[in-house]
Amino acid sequence: MLQGRVALVTAGGRGVGRAVSRLLAAEGAAIAVNFRRDETSALAVVDDIERSGGRAKAYGGSIDDVGAVRSMVDAVMNDFGYVDLLVNNAGIASRGRSVADTEPEEVERVVRTLAFGPHYVSQAVLPSMRARPRGDIVMISSAAPTTWARPPWRLWHSPWRRKRSRTTSV
Repeated sequence: MLQGRVALVTAGGRGVGRAVSRLLAAEGAAIAVNFRRDETSALAVVDDIERSGGRAKAYGGSIDDVGAVRSMVDAVMNDFGYVDLLVNNAGIASRGRSVADTEPEEVERVVRTLAFGPHYVSQAVLPSMRARPRGDIVMISSAAPTTWARPPWRLWHSPWRRKRSRTTSV
């Protein structure tokens, strides 16, 4: 079903990202597994995909850093030639403090990852997608906006994740 497609999965080595990477590979896509810190998990997913007959490679880079994103996407393009499927899965949680006790740097860290990061990655792959017959962007969100993002905790976290959960393709 996905033969000939190349998927970039942010945070593709753990949790939901691992499951998405494996599923897309099982459907025939080549997989670029992004990781920020846990290279071991990303390489385990790559190994699992390759042992099952698929193509995959791991790429380090934090999505909240536009320069790192550009370098990562350039590396993916050099290895696979294009990206025509992006799964924006990477996300972080706040450190569990109330709004009154949360430092501005913490808010910036979360917003950079949850809002700017997906924008940076999407923007970096769009030229490749536009040159292909089809390009798809999938935005993964969490249940945080409807479960544990209740005032006064995570109040500032909720709107960003809710926005991402509404955006399914570009």
